[in-house]
Amino acid sequence: MKKMMRNGLRAAVAVLPMFLVFGGCGGGGTEEVATVPSTIRLALENATYPNQFVKTGTVTLAGGSFEEEPESGAASRVRVTLGDAVAFGAIGDHPRAAAVVLSTTTGGSGTFYDLAVVPFEGETPGKAVVTFLGDRIKIVSLKLLDGQVTIDLLTHGSEDPMCCPTEKAFEHYAWVGDKLERLGPPVDTY
Repeated sequence: MKKMMRNGLRAAVAVLPMFLVFGGCGGGGTEEVATVPSTIRLALENATYPNQFVKTGTVTLAGGSFEEEPESGAASRVRVTLGDAVAFGAIGDHPRAAAVVLSTTTGGSGTFYDLAVVPFEGETPGKAVVTFLGDRIKIVSLKLLDGQVTIDLLTHGSEDPMCCPTEKAFEHYAWVGDKLERLGPPVDTY
């Protein structure tokens, strides 16, 4: 019995990386997703992003995170973290760009998520554009295909507690002018 459980665990561990890379078991078809070069990932981990929760209005990550010192007498500090998902491709007038999700905590119960798109000139990041996604949502996948960012996520249904979103949605964003615009309402079916 123990041997069978160990073999099952080994099989699960072997399949897990494929599950994470290919987005699970859903029928997604055969999409070609651009591989993110390690130099781009490193640049994103140390890039500057707009952020509405800090005094300066921008954060520069170091190794994928930022922490703002609290003001005198304050107990909490703002923390910004780069998510694991990175999508790479063309969007708007930018043939090389990366889409990422940033999470921000401010010391309360909320975790605020932003979509950021960073254009690249070679290996150098340009000025990021950011749009707010929501509070305590769950990101399932992130893609940059056909000039749009597509986010598969869980949001809060009318009966969901803030800790536990269950409503499935796809959101699509395009780079228009100097900002990201959501294209239509979220699509809530798979």
